[in-house]
Amino acid sequence: MLTVRESIVSNVVSRMETILTDNDYETNAGSKVFVWREYPSSSFNFPCLIIRDSDESIENVNDIEHLHRLFVEIGIISTSHDEARQILGDVYKACGVDFSWGGYAFMTEPVAADLQVEHQNTIIADISFRIIINYMTIQWDAYNILT
Repeated sequence: MLTVRESIVSNVVSRMETILTDNDYETNAGSKVFVWREYPSSSFNFPCLIIRDSDESIENVNDIEHLHRLFVEIGIISTSHDEARQILGDVYKACGVDFSWGGYAFMTEPVAADLQVEHQNTIIADISFRIIINYMTIQWDAYNILT
């Protein structure tokens, strides 16, 4: 059985994999989606998306509920800053398809998008798009959402 956090991250990965021109997106970035990859090993992997669920704050709401704020980073790596920005638009659109991530969350908040460019024989554009996914669980129960 997956925890709620694992289910949400799995749904984020699945959603990012739908970013294909056949699905009415501008790019095919969804063809190369990785989870917790440090950095692609070669330009063959560009463009790609890297999903990381980094931090999670948990707040005791009352005697039966915990509010979770899951911080998710969607890394966009490309050999072109223009393409990276276009992929960012696709990622933003994909996040809006269902911000409950399959009914697990009650709100998704965009936080920031930072662009960095590195020159090493080729241009590598790296955008870090961060979101917060908010969900409720039964107190001390990582497997069940509060309905």
